Amino acid sequence: MIRSTLSFHPRSVSTLKNGLGAADSDSHMNPTKLQLPDTNGSAVIGKSVTVKGQIFSREDLTIDGEVDGSVELQKHRLTIGPKGKVRADVSAHQVVVFGSLHGNVEATEKIDIRKDASITGDIKAARIETEDGAYLKGSIDTRR
Repeated sequence: MIRSTLSFHPRSVSTLKNGLGAADSDSHMNPTKLQLPDTNGSAVIGKSVTVKGQIFSREDLTIDGEVDGSVELQKHRLTIGPKGKVRADVSAHQVVVFGSLHGNVEATEKIDIRKDASITGDIKAARIETEDGAYLKGSIDTRR
């Protein structure tokens, strides 16, 4: 089980604050901190990352890598980037798909399927927006 508690991007793990093992004035070890890019308060699964299992997040999540399992973001937005590949059942407040998604999707507010996106699975949402060129195979259930 993976719980989202840290926002990171693999390409950004380069600058360390205070160096490794720097001690403060009380001789206690400072935790090593990484300088991270601004992801607008969302967690990022980078393009070189593969996750197998369950993901639960209490913040927005962007997937640029691969996920195989399930993804649950109760009151937040899931974005599947253009290179993102998700083979999972997804439950979120909003879902935006630029890449590919194989699995059932449930959004309490909206699903946005972009031009080059691909979804294979059943969709349940209050609103659905699909751009020309998007691929969709499955059933659609809109709720009021």
